[in-house]
Amino acid sequence: AGAVGAAAGLPRDVLRGLGGMLSLLLFLSMQMATAYIDGYKSISCTSDGGECFLANDENACTTRAFLGNRTHMKFTGHARGVRFKNTKGVQLWDPQKDLEACDEADPIRCLKGQVLLVADTGNKRVVAIPTSGRKVKVTIATLPHSPQRLAMRPGSSKLYVSSYERIYSVDLAARNRAVRLEGTKWGHATGSQGWKGLCRSSNYLFYVGGKGVYRHNLRTRKSTLFIAGTSRTKWQDCEYHEKSKKLYVLSRMGYILTANKKGATQWFASVPSRCAPHAVGWLSAAQRKLAVTCELSSKTTFMAIDLASGAKEKFKLPNPCG
Repeated sequence: AGAVGAAAGLPRDVLRGLGGMLSLLLFLSMQMATAYIDGYKSISCTSDGGECFLANDENACTTRAFLGNRTHMKFTGHARGVRFKNTKGVQLWDPQKDLEACDEADPIRCLKGQVLLVADTGNKRVVAIPTSGRKVKVTIATLPHSPQRLAMRPGSSKLYVSSYERIYSVDLAARNRAVRLEGTKWGHATGSQGWKGLCRSSNYLFYVGGKGVYRHNLRTRKSTLFIAGTSRTKWQDCEYHEKSKKLYVLSRMGYILTANKKGATQWFASVPSRCAPHAVGWLSAAQRKLAVTCELSSKTTFMAIDLASGAKEKFKLPNPCG
């Protein structure tokens, strides 16, 4: 800029002003880019639909939303003395009978009752935090790759974890050893091609990424391509609807499709481009509404889409982690 300015005969103070403006524009563009890729990466709601927990990756914390009065509060941003780094997955777990969430390194350090499982992506671990009482935290699993999303069926003790490179399973009843899920496909170290969301039916685990949507038979341990992926689909996440036996698949491009058991797809809903969706989750155990999380820049924390009517409700909640 100095050489051009000198050639044009511009005064030095004008050049300094132009340089400052260029620096400001560069900074703002970087901030906008950050805001556009950071947001609520995962959502998990209570069975009655009264509360939802979200993973906020920009500020590395988890939040708790009370939907009745639309309040939003920070849940936690650290575990075992270590701050979270880019949390991308949350999953509520209500242990059955005498099951507990136990620390992998300290098996007598266990939690009873409902816990929130958190994918602490940058620290390559999954931690458990009680949703009531003292927030004593345990690390239920560490992984060789950074965890992205979490999935499990109600009443089950099997947790499934995606990373860009691999899919893992953690048997909470067997005290938490994370193992690569046999038969699942290799992903890729880059986000555009790696595995992101995943969801479960009674017999299958579905996992989603740039390569497409894969269906993994949990009995035969074989994975097959269920829905093809291209640079234009950008598959991001999924949820399985028990009653209709349909898979709901979210595209980063701003739309949701349904797929029947043969993988034939139909249009379900569009999502406003400003939302730039990251993840989906059921708003309650009844599975009547699908929640879609949004970017921090959109001012919409998440949307709820009614499966029967298609009506969309926006939840614009303050960001308690900012």
